[in-house]
Amino acid sequence: SRSSAASDVYKRQDRAAGVYQISCECGQIYVGETGRTIAYRIKEHRRHFRLGQPEKSAVAEHSINRDHQIKWDSAKLICRSNNFWDRLAKEAIEIRLNKNNFNRDTGYKISNAWNPILKKIKNHRTPPIHVNSEDFSGRSGVT
Repeated sequence: SRSSAASDVYKRQDRAAGVYQISCECGQIYVGETGRTIAYRIKEHRRHFRLGQPEKSAVAEHSINRDHQIKWDSAKLICRSNNFWDRLAKEAIEIRLNKNNFNRDTGYKISNAWNPILKKIKNHRTPPIHVNSEDFSGRSGVT
């Protein structure tokens, strides 16, 4: 059926390469990109936090240095993409659109000439897809 086909797509979202965001209890977010699966990359962030390795992850650094709780269960897939340059551009755009972030840098340099278009995008966007983070082994689905 059509609804089960749509459900299967959502179950695979966390297994996609692309751009994602992770939230913190303080209200700030982290925007990242990966060519691997989103689930695998988030699992890496969690491992760096657990092992006390802030130099390996901006998410771990934020949580460790500020004693903040990362909302792992609120990880969201912003967009899927297997293309490296596409992901870099989309990550940079998301960082610019979400000023309240704890990214270490702004990502790929985007010309300020894009600001009017980015403003329009920000005003007309849909929310990211929530990734179910109960199991970041790649077996979990999306809610």
